[in-house]
Amino acid sequence: MLRLTLARHGATEWNAAGRHQGWSDPPLSAEGRAQAEALRGRLAGESFDRVVASDLLRARETARIAVPGVEAATDRRWRELHFGAWEGLTSAECAARDGDLLARWTADPASVTPPGGEAVAEFEARVAAALDALPAEGSVLVVAHAGTIHAVLARWMGVALRQTLALRIGPCGITRAEVFPDGLRVQCVNA
Repeated sequence: MLRLTLARHGATEWNAAGRHQGWSDPPLSAEGRAQAEALRGRLAGESFDRVVASDLLRARETARIAVPGVEAATDRRWRELHFGAWEGLTSAECAARDGDLLARWTADPASVTPPGGEAVAEFEARVAAALDALPAEGSVLVVAHAGTIHAVLARWMGVALRQTLALRIGPCGITRAEVFPDGLRVQCVNA
């Protein structure tokens, strides 16, 4: 059995401003570093056979703070969805630039791709490959992004990604599952 803990990275200034981050690489804000320190407290006393982080700075910083002394392996497959031309923009700025496209993407992200961005099907396949690459046994911590965790939840539940978006995945929120060869048991989402 695999005991899998997924943690979202801490907040950045872009989160506070409501900017799409995607593959952009802003560092943690002071608030994000404090959230990562609180995550360290919640993970205290736990041991992980493996720690993996998205290769983006905000995830790597969160892993370094949350599990000090442990070198996290980085894997770009755990990155957030690539928002292309919308990266760095707020939703209002995206609407001013690409109003109709943003409205269609908001209604059904699987049917529309942000300009120069990543299709949801490609994103889901990338995250599924990262999930499948984890060991079948042991205890693993993955530090990633809200969208990535939504993609994992969608796969586990056998639903479309947009059906999981109502589940809030807050900064440094923890999602846990026990993964067996023939199924899984989700223990918590965004704890």
